[in-house]
Amino acid sequence: MVGSYLFDGSRIDDGAAFVIHGGPSGIPSGSIATVADTSIFSGQAGSLFGIEVATASDVNNDGYDDILVGADNYVDNIRRTVFVFLGGPAGIVATGPRDAAATLVAPVGPGFAYSVELDAAGDVNGDGFDDVVVGLANYDGTIVNEGGAFVYYLSTPDVPAGAGTDTVGIYVGSTGAWFLRNSNASGGADVVFGYGPAGLGWTPLAGDWNGDGSSTIGLYNPANGFFFLRNDNSPGPADTFFGFGPGGLGWLPLVGDWDGDGDDTVGLYSPSNGFFFLRNSNAPGGADVTFGFGPGGLGWAPIVGDWDGDGTDTIGLYSPSNGFFFLRNQNAPGAADLTFGFGPGGLGWLPLAGDWDGDGDVTVGLYEPSSGFFFLRNQNAPGAADLVFGYGPANVTPLVGDWDGQ
Repeated sequence: MVGSYLFDGSRIDDGAAFVIHGGPSGIPSGSIATVADTSIFSGQAGSLFGIEVATASDVNNDGYDDILVGADNYVDNIRRTVFVFLGGPAGIVATGPRDAAATLVAPVGPGFAYSVELDAAGDVNGDGFDDVVVGLANYDGTIVNEGGAFVYYLSTPDVPAGAGTDTVGIYVGSTGAWFLRNSNASGGADVVFGYGPAGLGWTPLAGDWNGDGSSTIGLYNPANGFFFLRNDNSPGPADTFFGFGPGGLGWLPLVGDWDGDGDDTVGLYSPSNGFFFLRNSNAPGGADVTFGFGPGGLGWAPIVGDWDGDGTDTIGLYSPSNGFFFLRNQNAPGAADLTFGFGPGGLGWLPLAGDWDGDGDVTVGLYEPSSGFFFLRNQNAPGAADLVFGYGPANVTPLVGDWDGQ
């Protein structure tokens, strides 16, 4: 295993980790990138992914050794992050951070820009699963720059198998009630709660605001342009609230991980001229990225997803009149990278986007308000829905999120 933290993959200095399998003749000679059996790239410029690599022993006790890869500047472009990748019959099957079974993020504090050291810790709590230790130089505990060592019990509950799967939910604006479902199938809600005012026309949102792997809810007040974000799917006050962009102009709120740092942040879409305004922090301020895509004034609906599985969310548009999707793999002007029709046009169905099968790629779906039925597709291509089910009453607002982080 080799780390190359200044390697230029899809971004400058995004870094890489390479796994080379041994054999009867030992390790083959040649360029590392050429002879590697697994090549993992961060896809985030300047993240220094691979600055530290180590074996994690066997954290899920499946008989295959696992690995640790450290990045100096991944979350928030400065916080130290450690990724756990699981081994298996084919070795390490991963191409980027989204394939990690667990992500360990250095705590925020006065001195959270620590250097990171990694190692396997053995099975320190005797639960049958190997654990890991992360050392943080200059960590501020009770004394400034005293440093710290953190042991993580990476047993089955802490290392979920596979990527997260998005499921549906509904929001009833007239009552302010949320009904979240942890499977894409008919049935009762797994989580029910009230949040925010009822009957004021606020727009429901869902995103991973704090980077913990679970989607939670939020609201957008179109009258004044304020966002109210909650870090738990339960009643209570907003954890974060702020204004972004103008209110009262009919702009539509967006949510996505625009910079690939693991945290979802907000954006806005102006239907009248087809411009997107994306923000990389959930705080007041100007847009970090502004561009036009597609026609304005035609009633097309914006959608957001990681269409190519590179860890960064990008935008798309849906034409309700003919049922066509236009998806873009960059948050920049240009032609659609994917164009296809799915479902009927002209019937008032609403577009959705989610990782329905947990493979790391976001694909589209549709919601039929008049019946309360969902039609989800596992490919961004024409074809029949892979999942069809009814959930909740008719004529409510659909939601999508990874509510349980699994």
